[in-house]
Amino acid sequence: LPVAARIARTSDASLLLLRVVTTINDFALQSMEWPIDMQSALDEEEADTRAYLALIKDRAEVRDLNVITLIAEGEAARSILITAHDEKADLIVMCSHGYTGFRHWVMGSVAQKVARYSSVPVFILRDEAVVTRAKLQDTSASVRIVVALDGSPLAEEALEPAANLSIALSQPAPGELHLERVLPLTFTEGKVIVNNDKAITDAQRYLLLVEERLSRKYDATKLNVSSSVSLNVDVAGAVVKLAETGADIASPRTSGERVDAGDIIALATHGRGGVELWIMGSIAERILSITKLPLLIVRPPHVKTQHEQASQKKTENIINDTQPMVGLL
Repeated sequence: LPVAARIARTSDASLLLLRVVTTINDFALQSMEWPIDMQSALDEEEADTRAYLALIKDRAEVRDLNVITLIAEGEAARSILITAHDEKADLIVMCSHGYTGFRHWVMGSVAQKVARYSSVPVFILRDEAVVTRAKLQDTSASVRIVVALDGSPLAEEALEPAANLSIALSQPAPGELHLERVLPLTFTEGKVIVNNDKAITDAQRYLLLVEERLSRKYDATKLNVSSSVSLNVDVAGAVVKLAETGADIASPRTSGERVDAGDIIALATHGRGGVELWIMGSIAERILSITKLPLLIVRPPHVKTQHEQASQKKTENIINDTQPMVGLL
């Protein structure tokens, strides 16, 4: 909540607080017997939820903001996606873990579903990353976002949301973006084939062009941009390691330098596959599963259109895969 409030405050935005009530789903998943006092249980849940949201709305960190509260019923991920669409949200902020049990929903799977299908950027915080969350609330430090690129226009869709998020979380200091391109090592007959010097040079040149494009769009007082190229068999692992710990690698400007660790990882959910380019969809989910850093996931609009036209029914089934099949024997 404090992180979302800071983003809203520095972006002159409103804040929508959504609580999903899953009582009906929980009853249906745990028992085929519908309780006689179901309506009483639903009324009690709604009253508790309204009281909870009223307390959150009155907290000090959001009192100066335009705060709206909403209650949705049903499966959590689906409700979040529908609400974000209906309310024309610009960003979804959520945690990757929550309480489990009868009255609460497991955020791990919910976060994956929302990130996979959301038409707006999704900013996922990690519950265990206390130090990182504290820095995102610090008004005296720049927030550094590592943007994973694969050389494709689709992956570049993450650049503008990442820049805007870094600027919002860094004010009054300038934001920071570090563009990271990992060239995958390949295997042939059990031997590792290292990408040639031309591939590395081309990747470095590409990153410099992206840097120049960003410098024309964002004033240096608002955003600082750097970049680096690395080689690794494990692309997702390489991105996470650089973002979490930094690394000594070759850069576009020198033969080698120290790349500082980041505070957030940003990437698009799809790209092109092949030797030179890597598939961002699977990379995004693996990064989400192994990193402790917050993650900004962007799904390019045109990717959504192509995907839904090709497999709309499959997408709907996946989103709804936790819906109970009550009464089916």
